[in-house]
Amino acid sequence: MKETSVDGMSILDVNLRSVGRRRYARLSAEQDEILVDANTPWGEDTLFTLEFRDGRYAVHACNGRYLKADGKLTEQCECLFGLEFHGGYLALRDPQGRYISSIGSKAVLRTRSQTVTKDELFSLEDSVPQAAFAGFNGKYVSVKQGKMAKQKMAIK
Repeated sequence: MKETSVDGMSILDVNLRSVGRRRYARLSAEQDEILVDANTPWGEDTLFTLEFRDGRYAVHACNGRYLKADGKLTEQCECLFGLEFHGGYLALRDPQGRYISSIGSKAVLRTRSQTVTKDELFSLEDSVPQAAFAGFNGKYVSVKQGKMAKQKMAIK
């Protein structure tokens, strides 16, 4: 995992994987909340930054917004979480003592319980470098079944 420092803040770019749901967190299509329903951590919507501030951490999404305890994303950082380790996994605790979990059928990431179960545990995984390659004609290179799929690309 790559940790960097910006304006005196320590930041860490990661993918969050729920132990209970066995899925990855991702930014919702509406970009107003974080859902835990991705099978693989692919794309910028699954990349989150943990920003260390005043001894606690802010959860920063790729759209520049921060996670609040109620699960909504906001422009300003309004909630800092404490990190706790339980059996090799991570739990994020808000100032009221509630832990982040994925809630409901949509699996919205928000605080709920004051006790830690597997639903409140996460693993941090290093984000792998990702890239998309497009030709001059706007078509993308893709990989199918482990082999490079040849597409007509205008190469100049």
